[in-house]
Amino acid sequence: PPVPMDTVTTLPDWDLRAITFSANHGGEFDAQIAVDNGDTVGHILYNEDFNGGLFYGQGSQSGNWVFSQENVGDPDSAYRAVSMVLTNTGNPLAVFSAGMLQHLVLGERVASQWNFDTIMSAAAVNFTDLQVSASDSIHVAWYDSDRQQLMHAQRALSGGIWAMDSIAADSQSTGEFPSLALDGEVPHVAYYDGSALQLKYAYRDPVSRVWIRDTAITSVSSPIGKFNELRLTTAGMPIIACLDEQNTSILLAEWDNSQQQWAVTTIDSTNVPNMGRPIRLELDQFDNVWIAYNNNQNFHRVKLVHRASQLRE
Repeated sequence: PPVPMDTVTTLPDWDLRAITFSANHGGEFDAQIAVDNGDTVGHILYNEDFNGGLFYGQGSQSGNWVFSQENVGDPDSAYRAVSMVLTNTGNPLAVFSAGMLQHLVLGERVASQWNFDTIMSAAAVNFTDLQVSASDSIHVAWYDSDRQQLMHAQRALSGGIWAMDSIAADSQSTGEFPSLALDGEVPHVAYYDGSALQLKYAYRDPVSRVWIRDTAITSVSSPIGKFNELRLTTAGMPIIACLDEQNTSILLAEWDNSQQQWAVTTIDSTNVPNMGRPIRLELDQFDNVWIAYNNNQNFHRVKLVHRASQLRE
C-alpha cells in the first residue's frame, strides 16, 4: 500500500559544485574535509590527465563552496598516484608520482607555498597512500612496479632522512592498491596480491620492526582485494572493505580478536559494471561501519551502507 505522507522523510537536495575548470582535470585525485573556525573547508588535489599538471583547490561552506585553484606542479609534466591528507595543523600534505621518470614526491603547503621533497627517484609508482601520526610522523606506502615491491617510508614532518623498508616483495604485482592506517606510530597496510588474487594485510611490529603479513581473504579464482580501504577500530583492530572483481561483490573483512581469525561479510553482490570502483570505508566514533561505493546501475550511481554493530574485540 502507499506510504502515508506524514511518514515520509524528505531529504535535502544535493548541492553540486564544479571544482575543476576543464573537463580533463581530475583523472586522479584525493580530498579532505576539515572544520576550521566554525566553517567547513574542503581541500582537493587533482591532476590534469590530458595536458599534464597538478592542481590544488580549496573551498569553504561559508564561501558557498567556490573553490580557489592553484598550480602545484609543472603544467607540462605528468602526475599520477595522488594521495593527500591534512597535517595536525591543517596544512595539505600530498604524495604523488611526478614526471616521466616517476619520482615519488612529497609536497606540503605552508602559508600558500608548496615545499617539495623527493622520497625516491625513478620509483615507477602506480599506487600510493599517505598518513600523518598524532606526533607528526609522515608514513607513505607505495607500490613500485619496476622493483615489484610494496614499500613504506617514514620521516618527521619537520624534515630529516626517510627511513624505508619493504613490506612485501613476494611476486609480481604483490602490493597494488595499498591502503595505509596508523595505530600511534605502528603502520598497518592492506593491499592486493595480483599473483594469488588475494587481499593481504600487514603491520609492522613495534619492537622488532618486522612486517607481519597475513591473508585477509583467500581467493579461489576471483580477484579479491582491489580498490580496498583499511581502517582501524578504537581498539586497533583492522577492518577492510574491498572488491571481489569477478563476482562484482563488495566484501568486508574484519579481524575477530576473540576468534583470532578474519571474519568476511558480503555487503552487496550485483552484476553491475564498475561496481566498487572505488570504495570508501569510514568508522564513526562508535566504530560503526560506513561504506560508500560506485554502483552504476540505472539511476543508482553511488551507494552508502551503514552497520550499527561491530565484532566483539
